[in-house]
Amino acid sequence: MAQESNDFFTGYVEEVQGYIPIIRQGIKELRSFPDTWETFEEIYRLVHIIRGASSMVGIDGLSQIAGCMETALEKIQEGELAFSAEAFAALESTADR
Repeated sequence: MAQESNDFFTGYVEEVQGYIPIIRQGIKELRSFPDTWETFEEIYRLVHIIRGASSMVGIDGLSQIAGCMETALEKIQEGELAFSAEAFAALESTADR
């Protein structure tokens, strides 16, 4: 049972580590081409997965950080928040965390 738990956690870490470069690249692409909604949706999907998976394994801090990023992305999608230099800086800073 302990090995299964360890394998699950290792899989979680590998998954999150694989998503972060994709998110960073996506933010970079959006900075240049903000109307690329496929990229936006992919970033949102990965952040959502990180939030949920982190909560599931008890990494509450990362789940909260991802939740904040998810909320910001929702506000952008709903038109409540615009793509701006500050918004991109916040997204990049969050991805770095």
